[in-house]
Amino acid sequence: MQTFILTLGVSAALLHGVAYVIYNIQTFSGKSQPNAVTWGIWSLSAILNALSYREISGDWVVSLQFFMASLACIITFLFALFFGKFSFPKPM
Repeated sequence: MQTFILTLGVSAALLHGVAYVIYNIQTFSGKSQPNAVTWGIWSLSAILNALSYREISGDWVVSLQFFMASLACIITFLFALFFGKFSFPKPM
């Protein structure tokens, strides 16, 4: 059973990471225009989520997906900060 939990935890973390890599590639190529403030807020909430889930579950393997999301959010925030396009909203 422990092997199954390890396999699911690592698979979920890798799948989550791949999704962020695809999004960051789109950002770098100019196909996406992320908002740095939004990604900063998501990064902070993802970090708090990972830390609290780790405390509740007591298991690093199960928490791995949440730590992957935190790291990916931080990297995406940095991509948005340095490669994003900042502009004022368009008037309606």
